[in-house]
Amino acid sequence: MDYLYLTKSRVVDREALLAGEEVEMKVLVAKDSESTAIFAHAVMAKGYDEEGYAVTRNVEDIAWLGHTKMIVKSDNEPAILKLLKDALKTARVEITELEQIQDEQAVKYDSKNNGDVEKAAKQVTKLLRTLKICLEKRVGKKIPTSHPLLTWLVEHSAWLLNTRAGGTSRNELARKKALATSTSNMLVCTGVCICD
Repeated sequence: MDYLYLTKSRVVDREALLAGEEVEMKVLVAKDSESTAIFAHAVMAKGYDEEGYAVTRNVEDIAWLGHTKMIVKSDNEPAILKLLKDALKTARVEITELEQIQDEQAVKYDSKNNGDVEKAAKQVTKLLRTLKICLEKRVGKKIPTSHPLLTWLVEHSAWLLNTRAGGTSRNELARKKALATSTSNMLVCTGVCICD
């Protein structure tokens, strides 16, 4: 798991966030290394939130994957560690098919240890930025990063990465599972009318 951020003017990952830059939306990103499925959720706060939204979404993602055994990796950021601990505790109780789940923290000062999720965060960042710019051109107005539409666009970005990213065999499970709930294989730009 890792975070990316929406500021007043841009979408950035943690490394590109400037000191003192005001964050308007936080996005939690996760990636399953087996299926290559990517999950992205706009969250209220880093780590724990009183409503338990981030924990609930993580548990839903774990259940959606359908694994019976799982190791969940994260960096050593205290906010993510608390969230991970709460999510694992909830998953053990709520997902009956799950036989074993454990956490594993990245080795300190080893940037490659959590590289899959950092790469996924960059992919979500790039696609989210592209979709936002495309939508702004379609409606002819600037959309503030605090707009509720961006919450949906975050999830949509992950869905597109899972269903439309190149057809390698590694991501075929994520593609098939995501497309099974899809009603159409047609790809259109956000904001385009598809009605007759």
